Amino acid sequence: MIIEALEEPLWLLTVAMSVQGRKIEKALEKAADAAEKTKAYALLESYLNKAETIELKSGLVAGDFFAPWNFLSLFALLYLLMAFVSPIPIIDPAAWATSSLIFLGSMALLFGTAKKVARRFETLTSKEMDYGKPASAMLFIGSLAIVLNFLYIGIPALEPAARLHFHNTFYQFFFMVFLAGLALTATKTTKLSRLFTLAAYAGALTFLTSFRTDFLLSVGPVLLAGTYTGVLSARKLGAILLMLLPASMLITILLLFSGDSGSTLDNLITGRAGFTMYTLTAAYQDAGIWGIAHGGLLLNSFTQFFTHRIMIGGFAAEYSSLLPRYFTSTFAGPLLIDGGILEVAAMALFAGAVLGALYGLRQNKAFAALYSIAMWYTFIWIETGPIQFYFLAMHLLFGYLALRQTSR
Repeated sequence: MIIEALEEPLWLLTVAMSVQGRKIEKALEKAADAAEKTKAYALLESYLNKAETIELKSGLVAGDFFAPWNFLSLFALLYLLMAFVSPIPIIDPAAWATSSLIFLGSMALLFGTAKKVARRFETLTSKEMDYGKPASAMLFIGSLAIVLNFLYIGIPALEPAARLHFHNTFYQFFFMVFLAGLALTATKTTKLSRLFTLAAYAGALTFLTSFRTDFLLSVGPVLLAGTYTGVLSARKLGAILLMLLPASMLITILLLFSGDSGSTLDNLITGRAGFTMYTLTAAYQDAGIWGIAHGGLLLNSFTQFFTHRIMIGGFAAEYSSLLPRYFTSTFAGPLLIDGGILEVAAMALFAGAVLGALYGLRQNKAFAALYSIAMWYTFIWIETGPIQFYFLAMHLLFGYLALRQTSR
C-alpha cells in the first residue's frame, strides 16, 4: 500500500532529475562533437586503429578477453608474479606458498563458478528494459552528490587531509548511484567520441577524489559497457587501458608530493603486490585456516557503511601483521582472518555466481552495464578482498536482478 502510494511521486522525481541528467548528456555530446575536430582526437583515433590491427594469440585466453575467467584470472596470475619478483622478501617460503595456494584456490573457485553460471544464464532470454530516464536521473543525482561532498569535506586532490573523511556514508551511497548512471548511460551511447567524453567526465570528477579505485571504477565500466554494445572493440579497449594506467598513477604522484600517501613510490608501484602477499602470509600464520574473527570483520564491513570508514581488509592487515591499514591482503586475506577457508570459499562462490549471471545476460544492454560495474569492482577485490560494503550491496542487488530473469 505504501509502495503503491510512493510510485507516482518517485516517478515524477525521476522524470525531473532525468531532465537535469539529459542536460549533462547534451553538454557532453556537444563536447564530443567539438573534440572530433581536434588534432588530439585524430591522433587518438590513429592510435586505436593501429591497435585494432594487432593480432594476439594466447593459449590461456579463448573467446571474449573481458570474460571474468580470462581478464580477471590473468590479472590474478600477474599479481602473484609481481609479488614474487617484488623487492619484498619472502621470510617464510612454506607459509608464502600456502598463502599463494589459498589465493589461487579462491580465484579458481570464483572464475570456475562464474563460467558455469554464465553458461546457464546465456540460455535465458531477458526482456530489454526502458531505463533511459532513470539512467539520466542517476547520472545527475550521483554527479550532484559528489560535488556536494567536495563542498562539505573538501577536494582531496587539493586537500590531502580530506581523504580521511571523504568516503563517508553519503558518498558511498551516491557513488553507487553515480556508477549505475554512468554505465547505463554508456549503453545508450552509439558514437565512440561521445563514449570517450562520458568516460573523460567520469574520470575528471573522480580524479579529484584522489582515490585510484574511484577513478578506475568510474571510467572502466563506461568503456567496457561500450564494448558490449558494439561501440568500442575489445582491442581498442585494451589499448585505452594501457593509457589509463599512467593516468591512475598520477593520483599516486599527487599523494607522494603531498606526503599523505603513507608510503613511497617504490611501494605503491612495484612493492604493492609484494606487501599484499606478505600481509596474506601473516594473516595465514596468525589465523590459520579456520579464522579467528568469526564474522566480526564482515560485521565491521557493514557498520563502517554507517560510521567512520574502517576498511575490513586494512583492519585485517593491521591486526595480523602490524602494518598500517592501507596495505591489502588479496581477495582471500580478510575472509581468511574472519571465517577461515570456509568463508573464503563461500564468498568466492557468491562473487563468481553473480558475476557469471551478469555476464551470461550481457546481450541485454542493462545487464551489460551491470556486468561492466561488477567486473571492475571484482578486479579491485583481487587485491583488497570484498571489503567495501557498498560494493557488496551492489553485488547483492545485481544478483537479485539477475535471478528475477529466471522467473520470467
